[in-house]
This record gives sequence, C-alpha cells and structure tokens, in this order.
Amino acid sequence: MKRDIWKLGFFLLLMALSCQIEVFGCYPLLAAVFMAVYMEDFHRGKILFFVYMCMVLWLPMASLAKYGVALLVSVVAVLFAERMFQSCRRIWGAALTGGIISLVGYGGTVLPIAGARHPLVPALEGLLVFSLCFFLNRGAAYIIQREPVRDESAHQPQEGRLLEYAQAMGGLSRSFSRMSRMRQDGPGEMEYMCRELTARVCGACSQCGECAIWSVDRPALFNRLLSSLWENGQVEEEVQRDLKEKCVCSEDVLEEAARIFERAHLNLAWYNRLIENRELIAGQIDAMAGCLKDCINKEAQVDDRERGRILSLQFQLRERGVAPSHIHFFEQSDGTKKITMDLRAGRGHYLPMKEILPVISGCAGIPMASVKSNYRFVGREKNSYVFVTKPAYSCTYGVARVTKEGEEISGDNFSARELTCGHYLFALSDGMGSGWQANRESETVLELLEQFAEAQFTMEVALRLMNAALVFGGSQERYSTLDVCAVDGYTGICEFYKVGGHVSFIRHRTGVEIVAEESLPIGAAAQLDTMPWRGHLEDGDILVMITDGVLEYLQGDRPADTLGEIIRNVREPDPERFSQEVLREVLTRTEGKIHDDMTVLTIRAWET
Repeated sequence: MKRDIWKLGFFLLLMALSCQIEVFGCYPLLAAVFMAVYMEDFHRGKILFFVYMCMVLWLPMASLAKYGVALLVSVVAVLFAERMFQSCRRIWGAALTGGIISLVGYGGTVLPIAGARHPLVPALEGLLVFSLCFFLNRGAAYIIQREPVRDESAHQPQEGRLLEYAQAMGGLSRSFSRMSRMRQDGPGEMEYMCRELTARVCGACSQCGECAIWSVDRPALFNRLLSSLWENGQVEEEVQRDLKEKCVCSEDVLEEAARIFERAHLNLAWYNRLIENRELIAGQIDAMAGCLKDCINKEAQVDDRERGRILSLQFQLRERGVAPSHIHFFEQSDGTKKITMDLRAGRGHYLPMKEILPVISGCAGIPMASVKSNYRFVGREKNSYVFVTKPAYSCTYGVARVTKEGEEISGDNFSARELTCGHYLFALSDGMGSGWQANRESETVLELLEQFAEAQFTMEVALRLMNAALVFGGSQERYSTLDVCAVDGYTGICEFYKVGGHVSFIRHRTGVEIVAEESLPIGAAAQLDTMPWRGHLEDGDILVMITDGVLEYLQGDRPADTLGEIIRNVREPDPERFSQEVLREVLTRTEGKIHDDMTVLTIRAWET
C-alpha cells in the first residue's frame, strides 16, 4: 500500500508539471501522461480528479475546455474498448487519445474553443500525443509493476526446517543400519551353541571331572558336531565315533545338540527376517529423507530478476489482444525456466497457442514450449497456462507383442509416457510365468512405478519404495522383472534401471550398443541395487527394450549379438513398424514357435 502511494504521488506530480509545459498554445504532454497512466488501471478515479483540478488551476479557459472535453471522450472510448474486448491495447488507447485531441482541436478552429488557428497544429498535436502516449505507457507500466526485491529470509526458516527433518530421518536410517551390523559383527551363532551345549550336558554330568573330554579337545569336538548339523542337517559318522570314544554321555550330547541346533536355526531365521525388515524400514526412511532434500530449492521464483521480461511479455501479449495476469518466472534446479500466467483473450478473439509461443519465447530469451495440460487456444475465459524451456529432443515409441502359445493374455506389460515436458519414462515388466497371474503382477509393478514417477520422485527413491512395498506385501514368492528407461529431452541423457530386466539396445549411427545389468527382480530382496546405466542420445538414435522371451529361444551361441545384428539391419523409421519388424525376424529364427511371451518396445529420439 505504501508503495502505491509513492507511485501515485510520482504520477500526480508528473501531471502537475505537464500542465506547465506549453507548445504553441497546446499541452500535449498533459494528455499523453494522463492516458499512459490511465490505461494501466492504476487509481483511475484519483488520477482523473487530480488532472481536472490541475487544469482548472493552471490552464487557460480555452485550453481547459479543449482538454476537458478531449480527455473525457478519450476515457469513455477506452472504457468502451475494455468493455467490448476485455482489454484496450496500448496502440488503440494512444490512437484514440491522439485522434480525439486532433478532432477537438479542429473543432476549436470553428467554434473557437482554443487559441491555435493554424490547420496543421491539431494534426501535429494529435500525432505528438499518440507518440508520447505510446511510449510513456510502457514506462508507466514498468513503474507500476516494479516491486522491490523480496526478502528471502522468510522462506529460509521453512527450508531450514525441511533440511532438519531430512537430516533427522537420515540419522534414524543410519541408526537402524548400525543396529543390524552390531548383531552381525558380534560372535557367531556357532559359539553360542557350543557354550549352551557345554552348560546343559557337561555341567549336569557327575563324571565331568573325570571325563577324558574335559580338555582342550572338547570345544573343537563340539564345534565339529554342531558344524556337521549346520552344514548337513545330521551328524557325520566320524564325529559320532569320536564322541562315543571320548564321552560317556554321547547319546545325551547328540540329543541335546539336535534340540539346540533346531532352536538356534529357528531363531536365526526369525532374526534374519527381522534384520531384513529393519533394513527395509531404514531404506524407506532414507528415501523419504531424500525426498525432503529434493523438495528444497527444486525451483526458485525469480520475478524480481526477470521484471523487465515480465513487463515486455505483458506488453507483447496485450498488443495481440490477450489480457495477461499473474505472470511468474521460475528457475528449475536443472537450469531450465518455467513461466506461469493467466491468459484471457478479448471478445470474439481466439488465439491459437502457436501464435502465443513465439511471443513468450522472444520475451524469455530462449525457446519455450507449452506443457501438455495447457489449452490449445486462448479464449474469453481466464485460464492458467504453464510454459517451460523447449527440450532439445522429443521421443516417439512403438511396441509389438505376442502371447505365449496356449495362453489367453500376455504376462508382459509396458508403460510409455511423458511425465513433464521433455522428461520421458519407458518401462517393461515381465511377470513370473505367463497368463493372467503374471499379467496382474507386472501390471501392479508398472502402476506403482507410474504413481511414484508422476509424483516426481526420483527413480532411485521410487524403485526403493516400490521394492519395500512388494517385499512387505508379498505373501507368495512371485516376482516381476522391471526394466526402466528414463530419457531427459534437455540433455539427451538416457538412464536404464534394470531390476531383473533383460538386455536393451541403443542403435547409434555408428553401431549398436548393448545395455546389460544383472540384478534380482523387484520384491525379491530387501536391498535393491538401483545404480543406473547412463548413455547419451543423438538425433535419430533408437532404443530397443525387450522381455526375456525374445532372447531365450533365439537360435545361436550369442543371442544378444544376434538380436543386435537384427536391430542394426532394420530400416523402418516408424518405431511401431520397427518393433514389428524386429519381432518378425526373431520369430523366423525360432521356427515360428512362441515358447514365452515376447514384447519389443522401441523408442526413437528426434531433435526438436
């Protein structure tokens, strides 16, 4: 509010000074300054009252009549234009004001209501008013829209608290991991069982003091006994013979050893399960800590730094009959830009997005793209629009699939979508076995992946959370492979995450690259190796992802090299036809038999 008072005071002072500047009996600066500020819808009532008060105080009677009538008609004309078209373009307002000043000036030569008599003076004054109003309006808009640099300290406490939460959760995760290592690094289970066996049998034996086994050989013999049970599930004959020779209570020792071993084995199984669950919880806590850290400074609002671009964008859009509002510039953590705004076209206007994008790109200084959620047209209703830096690459995909002989449905599923502008996610999942059960399992895995990816979790965090959810919720040992490819259209970097997935291929102009990483299927183990394989794409490169059924029955000593040769020789530019051609070639080399579900997903990268 205080900033508005200072701005209003500045404009009022400028209008008061313009009443003192006379050019050949005219006051063109007064009309230009007034209309330049009035078109910005800034305290219109106060400005209109003040300018008429200044004219009454300082203008001659003839000029008061001339400019009083001209400015009033100009105000009515601007209001009518705004009523009809939702906004008055700068050039329209300046032209209306200049034209009305000229008409009233020419009327003054007849009535007469002004001192100027030369026929060129009204025309020249109207042209001068038009020019001054056109250029002063931009300066007035800049002053009105100008805001001081915001104090970012108000945001620091919130970010600091998020960082504290992330650090606390990371410490809790490390504590869980240390608890697991402490038990694993201590004395082994064998030592505990030997001590318990000695205490239960030898401690209760009346002949313990005279027993020949009461020597340095006893721990070694008991250790051999328990090791034999641990490794073979039964006591070896040699161990039994040595025990009978040295111990009068050998039968009691064997029975007690069997009971101790059974109890210890059960306890160890439960403890290992506890350790596994503890590691899963530690992984989830650590993943959430990573999510909190990722939320900090993910994007920064830079309106103050881009104030000039915002003002230019407002003018350029207004010149095309679009009324913009709430324009904000953001800088993403990866260096890209995002612009958000509300747009509304004038009455009877519908501007396609292809006419808006060049304006936004020119004002932003870099090529911009419209996100897929935007409307394709700007109409009379106000809607929110988001524009981001235009990616360097775009991706198209195609898929070809066949179902195992004798099955109704394939156990393979795939996902292909653009998460945000320029970021693509492609995934294949192969359920264990085939048929409906395998299909449901692979579909569940992909649904989880899509939910995490759309929530903008990093792929490492998403896979760890998915693995934990499947381990906790899995009642049967049935797993699904997951092969994920994330493509960054801004850098051309592709990342492969293979969780039990089969090999993939990248066809460059110079040859075919094989991507192979070995890991367990998702949900099969508490710890999940999520280190990605990274590659770089160029214009025209092709990614080929397959399920294991494509290679398992391919004839040849090195089926991956054979499939790579097939991919190198296919010349179809369309990804779907490319997938179909690859699958057709594979089937010819398996004698047309389909022993397992087969899926080929092809992605092609293009320069935008």
